[in-house]
Amino acid sequence: MVGVYRYNLHKKSKGARSQWLCNKRRSAGCEPVYTVSKYGKPVIQIGSYRYNRRSTCKAARAQWLCSKWSVGCRASLITLKDEIVNIKNEHNH
Repeated sequence: MVGVYRYNLHKKSKGARSQWLCNKRRSAGCEPVYTVSKYGKPVIQIGSYRYNRRSTCKAARAQWLCSKWSVGCRASLITLKDEIVNIKNEHNH
């Protein structure tokens, strides 16, 4: 679950890459939205939660942390070529 939304594995391909779809595909706020912060940094918005990119590597893999990380929230996600492949959805706010 991400926020109040559930995701089901839609396609699993070779390696670590998978595609997840929201149960309520047409609901507003369910799908991840890739955007830019007011400082020009990449952001992923899922529902009411925002994730800031922490790091990238050569394989187009990136780690994203909840925007409230500095106040103790440990939610994070990992993308591979702009697709979410792993979510640790434990928000404390």
